[in-house]
Amino acid sequence: MVGLSGSDDSFLGVRFLKAGANDLVRKPFLLEEFVGRINTCLDHLDDIQTIRDQANRDYLTRLYNRRYLFDTGCVLHKSALRGQIRVLVAMLDVDHFKHINDAHGHDVGDQALVALAKLLIGGTRGTDIAARFGGEEFCIVAVNVEEPRAYLERLREKIAALEIPLLEGVLRFTASIGATVTLANSLEAMINAADKALYLAKESGRNRVVMAEGNAVRGE
Repeated sequence: MVGLSGSDDSFLGVRFLKAGANDLVRKPFLLEEFVGRINTCLDHLDDIQTIRDQANRDYLTRLYNRRYLFDTGCVLHKSALRGQIRVLVAMLDVDHFKHINDAHGHDVGDQALVALAKLLIGGTRGTDIAARFGGEEFCIVAVNVEEPRAYLERLREKIAALEIPLLEGVLRFTASIGATVTLANSLEAMINAADKALYLAKESGRNRVVMAEGNAVRGE
């Protein structure tokens, strides 16, 4: 907010800034001065956005981080408790990720994570959250998904179709997914239920979706 004033009051600028303005331009003014002050304010907005992104996003993948996941995800969960929305919570883990790093190096492993992150960003809506939970594990909180299993199966298939170009050939990988749509008393409880389903997906062969239903977990 930039104010304009022709007043000679020496304290006007102080009062204006205390009220929350970013700057005060006194009339008459040079156009170059006005443009310069506006550009300074725009630079400050860019700095604020950069700081916000650094606080809320994972450095490597540019997905949201765990802090943002729990801060914003809890808001969505509370809306679900009030019956305003339905939430799907899914945990996703890259299969045999250690083998990718051991066989091709950590740079290729990072490329795989970045490619997966781009797919998640493109496959989720503005109302959803896709976050890097840690390492090669990701979390999705999606709102009002009509067919949760079909939605996750399509995601699993897209991941399996990804190709990471190497010096010789390409790298392909798969992911296991555990999820729940059963509303629990907290977002953390739903994440834990999805994580247990993810564990079963890993134990039962990987590259599959397992849904937690109540206290049970079911695959295909």
